[in-house]
Amino acid sequence: MDSEERVAYTAINVEAGEDQYLSIINDEGVEVECNVLFTCDCKENGKSYVVYSDDTLDSAGNQKLYASVLVMDGEECDLLPVSSEEEWLMISNTVTVIREAEDED
Repeated sequence: MDSEERVAYTAINVEAGEDQYLSIINDEGVEVECNVLFTCDCKENGKSYVVYSDDTLDSAGNQKLYASVLVMDGEECDLLPVSSEEEWLMISNTVTVIREAEDED
């Protein structure tokens, strides 16, 4: 079963002009505002994920993306580290599917 069948993804930015952000504390202890790109739910493991960016670029000029397990408690959320290679692969495949769909538009 490929990741497209296992993952349902939902764009956060549903309403025009309404971007979603989250704040994280980086390794230096500085609060950084990040743009939420999308969330996805994995039916296989029951976890939700959030993919986000601090809008910085890597050495090749690509936008740096980050992913975390998203644990919602009402309106509050916690971000936990992605813990397995299988999860990283699923997230990577989902990013690819979304980018390809955006390129077709």
